[in-house]
Amino acid sequence: MKTTLQRELIDALTAQLHASKAAYQASVDGAFHDEAKPENDKDTRGIELSYLARGQAKRVEELETAIAKVSRMTLRDFADDDPISASAVVSVAFAGRVAAQRYFIAPAGGGLELTGGIVVVTPGSPLGRRLCGKARGDETVDETRDEEASEREAAQVGEIIAVV
Repeated sequence: MKTTLQRELIDALTAQLHASKAAYQASVDGAFHDEAKPENDKDTRGIELSYLARGQAKRVEELETAIAKVSRMTLRDFADDDPISASAVVSVAFAGRVAAQRYFIAPAGGGLELTGGIVVVTPGSPLGRRLCGKARGDETVDETRDEEASEREAAQVGEIIAVV
């Protein structure tokens, strides 16, 4: 299962990488296109496109690094009392929710939803920091936005029911 999740995560990051490379190339092409040449001293289209190209290049680098980190991640099995860390698949039962939420702890790709509704969580994210180091039977908090209540934080306590 973990090998499949790792492969799916790498594939999703690779798809993002291809899209980012295409966007980078388009912004570079646009920056040097005849229409990007300034018509007067106030025209900044070319400069703006070069800033966009720089941002796209940075995103490409970030995705290449993310793919390398996920590819190098060692997949391991966890005993019930092992602390949660990278490559763990964690199930958390939150009060008031019908089904347990499942998370795949990975060094990159946070927020992506994989097959079976498993959400990727990075150890450095707020949820990742709350999960890592805990074990089966421990409690954690899920803080979500309650948009109908003036954007105040609504917290739900959940119990970690499985770590594999």
